[in-house]
Amino acid sequence: MKIFFSFLACIIFQFSMAQTAPGSSDTLFFNIESVKCPKEKAVFYRIITKQNNSYQVTDFNSSTAILQMTATCKSIDPLIKNGSVIYYYESGKKKSEGNYINNAKEGVWTIWQENGKDSTLVECVKEGRYKNIFISPKFITSNNQYDILYPINVSACFPGGEYEMQKFLAERIEFPETEKMAGINGKCYVAFTIEKDGSLENMELMDRGILNTIGYNNEALRVAHLMPKWKPAAEFGQPVPSRYYLPIVFTVRNQ
Repeated sequence: MKIFFSFLACIIFQFSMAQTAPGSSDTLFFNIESVKCPKEKAVFYRIITKQNNSYQVTDFNSSTAILQMTATCKSIDPLIKNGSVIYYYESGKKKSEGNYINNAKEGVWTIWQENGKDSTLVECVKEGRYKNIFISPKFITSNNQYDILYPINVSACFPGGEYEMQKFLAERIEFPETEKMAGINGKCYVAFTIEKDGSLENMELMDRGILNTIGYNNEALRVAHLMPKWKPAAEFGQPVPSRYYLPIVFTVRNQ
């Protein structure tokens, strides 16, 4: 028995080494919460290629197969970026490029506009502090110093911020009677586009392996339609449309 066990352990060890040998690759699938899931439930998939002392990670949109990110990482579980990283817009155009050190941005990051205009922005990161500047002739002063402008990207937000949004939802959500009586908890994601004027368009439910029911789905969609206009996202100081994924959690409390 001891000999057989040692032989089996040796086989397992050799197999494990082969799986992580330089040049080997693996493909993983993730849901909207970046949790591993079956292929049919994935919103993006990740190809991981082992290199000598690191991993090359490449993410693709599951629906379109468009490239979303390439990154050099020191670990994949958990994912720790350490080296060159490039992010891409949903269209596949390059969005930003720079370096990470132990999962934190560091150094100079270059950001491109999706519309292809020639002005690009540089994000300088040092010990967690940011300095955002344009690299464009019209923004260079006479002494060749760059003018400091507004932040690169500003995310869309509900009027008043996260707290006001949660308060808005809590005051309007009505628990479906069937789920309430059965004591079923749930979590739904509602996706929508926040247009330049803050209006919410293209609202839909995301069924990507998250715990939900028909009753919860319908209620999540109903209450999401009640939301007012948001403050839109901005890039280079100009409002831009953006896609938002809103989680709505239903928790049944015992009486």
